[in-house]
Amino acid sequence: MRSLHNARLAAVFTARRMVLQKAANETRLAAKLPSDSRWPKPQLEAAACDRLFSPRIELSETQPSPAAARVTARAMVDTPPAGEENILESFTADKDLVRRYIRLYEREQEILNDSEQLEKHNLKLLSSLFEGDDPMAVTQEREKLRRSFEDDAKELTSIGWRRKALGLLHKNDYASPRKALAYYDKAVAANPSSAEAYAERGAVEAQLEDWSSAYEDYSRAALLEPNMAKVFNNRGLVQENMGRRYDAIKDFDHAIELDPKFTAAYVNRGNSFLNLGQYPRALSDYGKALAETPDDAAVYVNRANAYAKLGQTGRALEDYNQAVKLDPNLDKAYDNRGVLHYRLQKHQEMCRDFSKACDLGLCNNYKAAKAQGLCR
Repeated sequence: MRSLHNARLAAVFTARRMVLQKAANETRLAAKLPSDSRWPKPQLEAAACDRLFSPRIELSETQPSPAAARVTARAMVDTPPAGEENILESFTADKDLVRRYIRLYEREQEILNDSEQLEKHNLKLLSSLFEGDDPMAVTQEREKLRRSFEDDAKELTSIGWRRKALGLLHKNDYASPRKALAYYDKAVAANPSSAEAYAERGAVEAQLEDWSSAYEDYSRAALLEPNMAKVFNNRGLVQENMGRRYDAIKDFDHAIELDPKFTAAYVNRGNSFLNLGQYPRALSDYGKALAETPDDAAVYVNRANAYAKLGQTGRALEDYNQAVKLDPNLDKAYDNRGVLHYRLQKHQEMCRDFSKACDLGLCNNYKAAKAQGLCR
């Protein structure tokens, strides 16, 4: 009789596990992600991740656009408003799509394995009833298992919606973030305890410049997982774009406390200090970032901008030169070096730098210089 009862229980829990496995398979198909051959190679993907949170600040001396500072999907913005440096940030680079997909897959497997262990433990508990164990204690333990099983099911459902969102975000077109946002809404609804779901939705909202919603989601993620340094870093970027720079600095401070080698937080805090006119503190943060990532050309550009603000043109020129050496295609390095040459009244060098920046797609200063007869 007992063996028959155990067999029935085993069948019930096996059926539950099959439901979870089926859900996992369906979400893979629903995501419609590209085949592995279309994803970046591991070396390229790693290189992209190494450049996380390296904002490039443009110094504009001519006809700046009135557009507000913004965060975009590919760290590309217009000329910043007059009297204010601009923070450029790629939120989609915070968690590279490939790594995020792999991490979701691995978590999915963890959940399925966990459900299998829950099944085995439950059968042992039921068997113990026939061996004279306390029925009340067994019932309480089984209730814990039931809640764990439900939590696994919720998280698996949430992962499914997050997979579908990633399937849209890889397209990188105008409509995809808005469609992905709807999937993240469902992911959060399926598992309101998932800090990752809130953080990922916050990233998409920031990409869409919905700063208040992004701030709320990053705040929820921080409450659920208070040790995620990147959540505080990203919330700091949102607050910077909301004009709350001192609050942004507090978030960057906390991110650095959680991860003292988090170069992105040093760079972003340096940018906030730069925007506040606290140039020595900005230089300090850029120096700490470069101590960890000495090959980051964009940080050299930022530090050069700070030196230029302090009137230390020699050091500024050295950093611009180093940025160009590290990344010959970094348009803002040429453009900002051209601005420095303009201040030094070296018009020939200025025109050469502005022309090169324009060849790379940044033409505002070059057009202005030509309009004023400074360049041909």
